Amino acid sequence: MIKTKRLILRQFKEEDANDFYEYMKLDFTAKHENFEPKTLEECKKIIERQKENKYFFAVELTSEHKVIGNIEIDPQSSETYEIAFDFNVNYSKKGYATEAAYAVMEYAFDTLDARRIIAECNDDNENSYKLLERLNFRREAHFIEDVSFKQDEYGNPIYVSSYAYAILKREFINQNKK
Repeated sequence: MIKTKRLILRQFKEEDANDFYEYMKLDFTAKHENFEPKTLEECKKIIERQKENKYFFAVELTSEHKVIGNIEIDPQSSETYEIAFDFNVNYSKKGYATEAAYAVMEYAFDTLDARRIIAECNDDNENSYKLLERLNFRREAHFIEDVSFKQDEYGNPIYVSSYAYAILKREFINQNKK
């Protein structure tokens, strides 16, 4: 469990299903992801699979005891972890995603001994890339039509372009000394 000023980052519990479903059912959440909006049953299954995953956190707003997002820090290779997140749009523009991501970055660098954290997002997902830039991630690449998660009405792949970001532990430490 990770605590911040306003949030608790913890493993998911079965009773989080309705809060999780509240944002995972939205087209807004799925728009830039490799999934479609989820049903309540699908959300319950995801929680069942993920509730023991020490890299997948429910983001609970302590003032409301409500899950408002999820964030994960997946091990890749060579002391590298990938950060990813989804948040309830009803709680946006309040700094919760920044607060949660920063806390997970600290956890990855201090506890997991990460050397590097990476992230990718669609190049038209302004909320995500602005969050990464607020956290001082460095944009390392812009991939043009590099991936397809969805299809058009004729079954043809819809390609999207994406940005690749990264931050090194030494950069994170140096930026936080200022």
